[in-house]
Amino acid sequence: MTDIDGTVVAIQGHDVANTNPDDGYVLTYDAGDAEWQPKPVQATGLRTACFTVDDTWTCPDGVYNVLAIGCGGGGGGAAYGPAGGGALQQTGYISVTPGLTYDIEIGAGGTGGIGGVNGGSYPTNQGNDGLPTKFSYSSSILFLTRGGGGANSTSQGGNCANMKYAGTSLQFEPAAGGIGSGYDPYRYGNVNYINDYSGGIPGTGYTGSGNGGGAGPYGNGANGGNGHVSGNGENGYSAAANSGAGGGSGSAGDGSQYNSGDGGNGGSGAIRLIW
Repeated sequence: MTDIDGTVVAIQGHDVANTNPDDGYVLTYDAGDAEWQPKPVQATGLRTACFTVDDTWTCPDGVYNVLAIGCGGGGGGAAYGPAGGGALQQTGYISVTPGLTYDIEIGAGGTGGIGGVNGGSYPTNQGNDGLPTKFSYSSSILFLTRGGGGANSTSQGGNCANMKYAGTSLQFEPAAGGIGSGYDPYRYGNVNYINDYSGGIPGTGYTGSGNGGGAGPYGNGANGGNGHVSGNGENGYSAAANSGAGGGSGSAGDGSQYNSGDGGNGGSGAIRLIW
């Protein structure tokens, strides 16, 4: 419908809120107000935002779905023996509402196990799991990607976060963190098949050196601590921030009078939004 001078004032029986919008705007029907309103035209191509710390994101006008790609924190390495697992990269579409502000929580890497005096037996204080990365509105979690597993106190490395093709099927690769315990370590962390990052390298020197952490989606696994004859064990290395990679394990001390090293921390997670 037009008025007397030919200006369109209604479309399909609904009023046009602004008959003279600025350049770069297009009329869009707003069901809440039951009228046509000028909305800014989205720039050509996709827009993206990457978050590496806790933050918020306000949904732009005209955006009703967003693609989230992210990972939680990597697992922490044990004080001696197994290393931490890398986190899994996950992807999901999220329904969003223009104008609302959403909360982003980046998963912290799991802390490594604490070493101590061997006292004739090697402490295997386990590492902690990496925390999940979350995208939420109010108290509702709309997207969550879990972290990597912390190294436990047995011969098993941290939980898997890797994917690989076996024949025609996509499978999870077990034990993302390096495996090893007692006097049989020297294990590399597993690679990450998503972005082809490498697992951590085991420590060198004395037999009780630490193991390498599992690779994350955005970085290599951390290295294990070096061992020494007649001395304290070294700490495992921590994974880089926002890598989602696992921490390396600490090495054992040589004999009952020496300390084992601490396990390294896992790397924190990250998330990318595309709309």
